[in-house]
Amino acid sequence: MSQARAGLSPPYPRVVPCRHCGLVVLRDIDGRWIHASLSYACRDGTGAVAGTTAEPAALPPAPPARA
Repeated sequence: MSQARAGLSPPYPRVVPCRHCGLVVLRDIDGRWIHASLSYACRDGTGAVAGTTAEPAALPPAPPARA
């Protein structure tokens, strides 16, 4: 059953930058944020694991609804 059918809000936007490392993050099947590289942990510029996990950056305000 899809989230829309289950009465849950859809995971929009589907992908956003991570607030810690800037890599793309999306929601996994359980609704947790994960990097597109399939890593929950952030990585620094050298590839070492950082002390933070995937979190979406602040989203811009939604565009006004069309009439």
